[in-house]
Amino acid sequence: MMKGSLILILNRIKELPTPEEFSDVKEGMTFTEVVELVGRPQREIGSGAVIYEFDLSDGSTYAVYFITDQEHRYVVSGIMKPTNK
Repeated sequence: MMKGSLILILNRIKELPTPEEFSDVKEGMTFTEVVELVGRPQREIGSGAVIYEFDLSDGSTYAVYFITDQEHRYVVSGIMKPTNK
């Protein structure tokens, strides 16, 4: 049972996006475009403006800030949060 859990954890780590992949996240992109580029975020934070956090393969976190209109969420900025080493 432990071996299966370890494989699941290793597969999850392997699927995390790299910091370099976030260089293509640009202001004005929709949430769908960001997800297609880097995958689904690990966390959603906030109300009104929405912040999604993505865990990255190097241990850092990238936060993408969105505003919402009636149809879409649009990127307004992104910030790299360093690792806690």
